[in-house]
Amino acid sequence: MENRSKQSLLQSIGNVYEAAKGSQLKDFDFEKIDADLMELADYFKIAKSQAFMLANVFVLNYKGDTVDMNDLVKHFKCNPLRLLEFNDDIKVLYSKRILLKSASRNRYKIIFRKDQFILNENVTEAILNNLPWKETEEKIYANVVDLLEEISKLGKQREDEDITVSELLYQTNFLIETNQNLPLIRTVHQMNLKTVDAYFFFQIVWTTVTGLEQTHLGFPSGSFFEKTSDWMDYIQSIIKEENELVIQNLIEIEKADFFIDIQMKLSDFSLNILQEEGITLYLKS
Repeated sequence: MENRSKQSLLQSIGNVYEAAKGSQLKDFDFEKIDADLMELADYFKIAKSQAFMLANVFVLNYKGDTVDMNDLVKHFKCNPLRLLEFNDDIKVLYSKRILLKSASRNRYKIIFRKDQFILNENVTEAILNNLPWKETEEKIYANVVDLLEEISKLGKQREDEDITVSELLYQTNFLIETNQNLPLIRTVHQMNLKTVDAYFFFQIVWTTVTGLEQTHLGFPSGSFFEKTSDWMDYIQSIIKEENELVIQNLIEIEKADFFIDIQMKLSDFSLNILQEEGITLYLKS
């Protein structure tokens, strides 16, 4: 496949977005943007209907941090049910890691209703650097220790500002989705945790496996949270036992006189899961 210039690709994305804006997706004439759809479809190796959704999410992502169903409905000015016709196309964009998903934790969620659609940063990087698009290769791990070490390395890359927060969460979510052969990962996935909670849980597991019985409550700060207020909100959710890691009995907290001195440790439930992985930790009670 020949490389396409960023000007050509961005022009095609813009053309599709403008043509779709306010179209109601009713009797929409896809033929008028067929050349643009063909170019995008060829570049990403996807169908033209998938290229159509990608182009619109691409532009909308630059108007806000994420895109949800309401954003698309407002953009197209269409009936929400019309978007469900693109259900399979969106799934393909997920499977190819072109779009990322931050899903609702609501156990009774309606499909896509609360999902946040996020453009993979690698898409923009490839286009802006005139590079061909390459799908993210799956990383399958035979044991959970190697996977936890990989997630820990991602944290270090974020600390060094080599990757963004969204890239860290994307990589973490990708590892969860592709390594459910491991009991710990499968359990976390079934709990439907936010990716940020899953990431911090794995960090606590890693520090425990590598020798610390308890983890200081202030450890998630570092460079992960871009604002101090976000870090404080997260810490407070743990202290008030409103965080899913506490609610779902993955961690326990030991109170202290001052919040920063509070310690976290894995619950017996989490330790039992690690035993399923062949990891027995002899911790003091």
